[in-house]
Amino acid sequence: MPKTTKECLSKRPSPLRKMREKEGVSQRVLAEKCEISRGRLRRLEGKEFDHVTYGELKRISDALGVEPGEMFFGADALTYDFYLGRKGESAFQWDAPGVGYKITSLTPTRKDLFVGRLFVSAKRRLSSAHTPRAGTIFLEMLLGKLRLELAAESYEIEEGDHLLFRGNVGYSIENPLLRDSEAFLLTLPAFRS
Repeated sequence: MPKTTKECLSKRPSPLRKMREKEGVSQRVLAEKCEISRGRLRRLEGKEFDHVTYGELKRISDALGVEPGEMFFGADALTYDFYLGRKGESAFQWDAPGVGYKITSLTPTRKDLFVGRLFVSAKRRLSSAHTPRAGTIFLEMLLGKLRLELAAESYEIEEGDHLLFRGNVGYSIENPLLRDSEAFLLTLPAFRS
């Protein structure tokens, strides 16, 4: 019988657990440092990592002394032979309700590639300070509209438009609409000079 996406992903090690073990920190010590219950940390290291909140991720990354994005983009190479994504499934989902956005991954993450969707809540603004670092960012609007400020320039992208920019410059993304907006999101390492 063919494997489902969930079966394929269930064998992947939790990026949080891998990072914690790499740093040589026990679950108990990390839970105390980041003021998260040990049970919640254990669940985040298992199947619930795909529902980690931005606040939890920030406290954990601060306690480990790493950037939040390192936990998502830590893999250097493919650790699976294939990945089949089914309608409605995602490899993980990163919710940041206080900031007003959500990122869902369409593929398992790697250090050199991220493919997913960005959902920005109505009338919300987020900045590069709220998102994992990326070298190059490609956005294509799927639904709604976004206003981006990059350095001293401002751009509006609407459904069907796309934009490629350096992720290492300060940027902000605003949804000026009264409904949520959705964009296809692709990130790559920094531009080569």
